Amino acid sequence: MKTLSHRFPRTGTLGLLMLLLMETAIFCDVHHVLPDLEWWRVTMWATPVCWWGYLFVVDAWIYSRRGTSLLTDRRDVFVAMCLISIATWCLFEAYNRVMPGWQYLHLTEHLSVRFVGYALAFATIMPGVFLTCEWLQTHDAFVTWRLPRLRWTNARLNASLIIGA
Repeated sequence: MKTLSHRFPRTGTLGLLMLLLMETAIFCDVHHVLPDLEWWRVTMWATPVCWWGYLFVVDAWIYSRRGTSLLTDRRDVFVAMCLISIATWCLFEAYNRVMPGWQYLHLTEHLSVRFVGYALAFATIMPGVFLTCEWLQTHDAFVTWRLPRLRWTNARLNASLIIGA
């Protein structure tokens, strides 16, 4: 088991603070703490704030275990992931317009601000997946798992295409 060998970066502390403050705002909104405050104006940003906080914390944790991470050493890759993530999620949003599967609540009426929020949230999806995978690897998760080899015959390939895999 690897131990922490590097200092926890400030971005990780920032991420923890972001998560703590947003979760506090959500708690205050749900439990009507200081009811005169319009908490929804803060909590409508919960998705991007919490996901960016998560990215910062996980990246810092990876750095503290490995001495290298996406945000410290591979920022160009991180930016590319964010841009591809935005483009990919916009495709899913287009599908959602045709086949409604979800909706967003408490959005600002200002379209330009709303699109900034969308971009900030959508940008976190792909980096979140890959950082979580990298974090699991720092803990040697799934190292001992062995799956049987699957031989891809034409019949199996065609069957997977038919069932949508």
